[in-house]
Amino acid sequence: MSEDELWSVRNAFFLGCHQQAISEALGASVSDDSRTLCTFYMYRAYIEQAQYRIVLDEVGNDAPLPLQAVKLLASYSSGGRDAKEMALVQLKEWLSSPRAAAEPQLLLIAALIYSHEADYKEALKCVHQSTDLETMSLVAHIYLAMSRVDLARKQL
Repeated sequence: MSEDELWSVRNAFFLGCHQQAISEALGASVSDDSRTLCTFYMYRAYIEQAQYRIVLDEVGNDAPLPLQAVKLLASYSSGGRDAKEMALVQLKEWLSSPRAAAEPQLLLIAALIYSHEADYKEALKCVHQSTDLETMSLVAHIYLAMSRVDLARKQL
């Protein structure tokens, strides 16, 4: 997988240009290996726009785990306390699987959900050793939320 294939999609997403990220993802000519990751960012952009129903309707039960994880984030973000509890149960089930460690997108989504729950210990368990730039920035954000500026500075 070429990182350059997804540059425009990721760049738009990280800059907060979510509609542009969606447009880039829809028009992207990427290899089959990169297609899931491209779709992952597209659905995250929909979530950032609070268009949860699109993600919930389009991601099927047979979708790859990274897309199932982003669907879980949409369900968590759009629902009330009961939906959040169900999402947390599903997340714990997935994370108990040995294959979870091999899915960086699942671990990122898990950390995002745990951060929303203010369960910073669990969030850090998911992502503290990652070398992915987005995940490293999330770790710094978590440290700041914990009022651990010293650790955030070290992470930076």
